[in-house]
Amino acid sequence: MIKKVFSFILIFSLLFSHFSMEECFQLEDCPPCEKCKECIEKECEPCPELEECICDPCPECPEICDGECYTDEEVQNIEVYIQELEQKDSLNVKIQESLDKEIYMYIQQDSLSQSIMKDMEHTIYLRDELIKEVTPKWWENKWLWFGMGVFGTAIIVK
Repeated sequence: MIKKVFSFILIFSLLFSHFSMEECFQLEDCPPCEKCKECIEKECEPCPELEECICDPCPECPEICDGECYTDEEVQNIEVYIQELEQKDSLNVKIQESLDKEIYMYIQQDSLSQSIMKDMEHTIYLRDELIKEVTPKWWENKWLWFGMGVFGTAIIVK
């Protein structure tokens, strides 16, 4: 999913990289007409009050557009949309990192649980061996010894 978001952002950034939000932004990419060349090349005299240039871009210049043209508002909306996607992508990256940490923690916890289970199985095996060792054998039966005592006494007494 992250690859798709990155590719989407990359494609949109390449598609709209030549757009600018300045006036006459298409003059950089398209050949200007003769009037526009004169307008751009002439130097404006500063206004005495404002000390700024009063030159405006040529209003006579036609819009030169090969393909689909976007208004400044559309370009701004696209930029805002791309910024939102970049923010969401950065949040997704943070979420993915936290999930990776959780997965690593669960792997460690699982390995610990497996080692505990192996220890418990070994303990059960040792207890079974101990029970086998401690249980009385057939020759250690008290009723057998009692019967042999009674039988032996009966033989001796007769």
